Amino acid sequence: MQRAQRGLDNPALDVAVQAANALGKPVVVFFAPRPFPAANLRHYAFLAQGIRDVAEAVEKRRIGFVLRRFPEHSLLKFCEEVGPALVAGDGNPIRQAEGWRKTVAKKLKVPLWTVDADVVVPSKLLEKAHYAALIIRPRLKATLEQFLVASANPEAKFRWRKPAKLQSLAADCNLTEGWDMDRSGQPVSAWKGGTKEGLRLLKDFVEHKLPHYSRDRNHPDVDGRSRLSPYLHFGHISPIRVALTVQKADAPPADKDAFLDQLITWRELSVNLVHFNPNYDNFECAEPWAQRRLARHACDPRPVVYTETQLESAETNDPLWNAAKCRW
Repeated sequence: MQRAQRGLDNPALDVAVQAANALGKPVVVFFAPRPFPAANLRHYAFLAQGIRDVAEAVEKRRIGFVLRRFPEHSLLKFCEEVGPALVAGDGNPIRQAEGWRKTVAKKLKVPLWTVDADVVVPSKLLEKAHYAALIIRPRLKATLEQFLVASANPEAKFRWRKPAKLQSLAADCNLTEGWDMDRSGQPVSAWKGGTKEGLRLLKDFVEHKLPHYSRDRNHPDVDGRSRLSPYLHFGHISPIRVALTVQKADAPPADKDAFLDQLITWRELSVNLVHFNPNYDNFECAEPWAQRRLARHACDPRPVVYTETQLESAETNDPLWNAAKCRW
């Protein structure tokens, strides 16, 4: 478990359970976070807050849970200890994570399956990068009926029995102790990670904010958004669960459509770019027409040019930018 950090509504976990039931084997989740470039203490505090929810959810499904952390995060070592018949994981298109999976797949002595658990429509089925929402939208809609289906959250038929000598950390351990990482971004007390909190915010959103979403979503001075972005980012909540909940909500169709377009079209357009374009994190990923336009305007005079420090320190002439930076 890496990208889809949840014990509910998790397609990768569901596939693992279904395969294990067919093979007559138990299931165990191996979760082993490690320092990641550009991630700071705030990110990992939020991630860690979701671990207890994962452990509780998989226990109810008769699934084991083993937690380790860097530097004891090796999946290969864990597999040597438990001797799996099959390894199933959640897919992740970013190059570092994809690279880890390819390396592990070559060294494992059993099959490694990966399941796209972070989107509604599996990215691979779109076949290529799509550069605009108007291009990808009809392709996504054509398959929604097939993939926008609630998870059955199957229960493991064979309960996992943890070997006495198998090491696993407590769910509330100090996850980042001893890590060489950026600790300048402190945790935010107003935000709590985890599936339970994500589902609470989803319920609050559909009951109180969704009916005005089209009107309020682009006004930063109004609390009109779902606040689900970090829960989707860390995989604490399923985009399928969110979409189905919104579809069933008592709200104007226009507001529901507006939100679902953000959740499915725009979010999966971003994932699609990362999946198919190796230059997803630099300007080379832009379409040729965009490259030409950027080049044409590269030397245009700017009324003000800010340094990176000025931007980060909220020292600009834009009060909205400054307020956003101070709030962050």
